[in-house]
Amino acid sequence: MQQFEDVPAADRWLSARELAVLDKLNIPKRQHDWRLGRWTAKRVVANCFGLGDDLAQVEIVADEDGAPEVLLNGAAAGISVSISHSNGFGFCVASRAAAGLGCDIERIESRSDEFITDYFTDEEAARCRESPEHLALLSTLIWSAKESVLKVLRAGLRLDTRSITIKLDTGESGSGWHRFTARSIRDARCFEGMWRVQQGFVLTIGWEQPHLGSVELLTSANQSLTG
Repeated sequence: MQQFEDVPAADRWLSARELAVLDKLNIPKRQHDWRLGRWTAKRVVANCFGLGDDLAQVEIVADEDGAPEVLLNGAAAGISVSISHSNGFGFCVASRAAAGLGCDIERIESRSDEFITDYFTDEEAARCRESPEHLALLSTLIWSAKESVLKVLRAGLRLDTRSITIKLDTGESGSGWHRFTARSIRDARCFEGMWRVQQGFVLTIGWEQPHLGSVELLTSANQSLTG
């Protein structure tokens, strides 16, 4: 995780094309979130390639569907990334192997019953209502896992969140990374994922089964994970 305060005030680490995108964002919060996301992603990519603090070599551009693509010195870097931010914190995950990769960060807070009804499957909603003492964690976790999987599909919230169903391995929320699985109700595609709680946030990472038996992931917490 990176914080907004970690992002340099100057923009020397951004490319001309990235600066042009930033210039089109007229709302200060959108500018801050965009810079935080790009800074977080570039730190992860630089770590992957051993670039140190030379982030100017790394460029993050949006593909036609909006998903981030990584260039290194102007050429495709051969690495997949996913970027998320929430309440002044940024999170990014990268992999050299995963063609489809998604991540999300969400502050832990309770979602209303109306929210759960509108965006969760019946089974997910029942899981939340059965554990009112854990409602904030469960509702945040399910929502975040959905966001990660929808990014794997390169669709985001353009798809109905109820088209993805989440199965959780809740474990002990304070003891590191845990597993979740997901399935697309529309076409039965299956996904795997990992989640953890950190500093009052839920972090989730998702990728598609079954073609990746082992997924090497590098996160913005400088953690190397094997999925």
